[in-house]
Amino acid sequence: MSSHQKDLAGQLAAAVAPHLGHNASADRQPPKAVAKTLRQLAKQLTKQQSKQAKAVANPTPLTAKRARKALAGELATVLQPYLGGTKGDDAKTSKKVVKAVKRLAAQVVKQRRKDAKQSAKQAKQAAKQPGRAAADEQVTGTSATAPAAKAPRSSVARAAAPTARRTGTPTKRQGPKAVPATPPPVEAAE
Repeated sequence: MSSHQKDLAGQLAAAVAPHLGHNASADRQPPKAVAKTLRQLAKQLTKQQSKQAKAVANPTPLTAKRARKALAGELATVLQPYLGGTKGDDAKTSKKVVKAVKRLAAQVVKQRRKDAKQSAKQAKQAAKQPGRAAADEQVTGTSATAPAAKAPRSSVARAAAPTARRTGTPTKRQGPKAVPATPPPVEAAE
């Protein structure tokens, strides 16, 4: 058990001591069963505190469902003056209006997420492009912005260059020769 848990167990024991009766004074340790329960409680409290500290440090992203609910609530609040009622009439709001507000919230959240995903994708591609150009430059030794130009070959050099084609072989594969189908002769029935 860590020192923090021991300190917490001691504080809990001091807080519980008056409720234990006349047998337990502030000087004495609580009974074994109570002390064990206090240690377990201190352990659970320590875990809970560490979870809360992590949650504050790393907040969870807003899920689509939570975002829809929050936006639907905001839209309902904004639309309340147009519905012509007070807050007591909230329960009487038509089901069609509630459904339309929820649908609108879902569409807005969907569009927001789509836009965020697209902008993240563009940012990722933009970050990748300069990195790729620098990597290509290191590998090839040339700049990606100024590619090395090939020296043009003259027509004389092209004509003198040996051809890679074999002679006597067809350039394309030819399948079996197709025989045109002729219809059978029609005999006149007499």
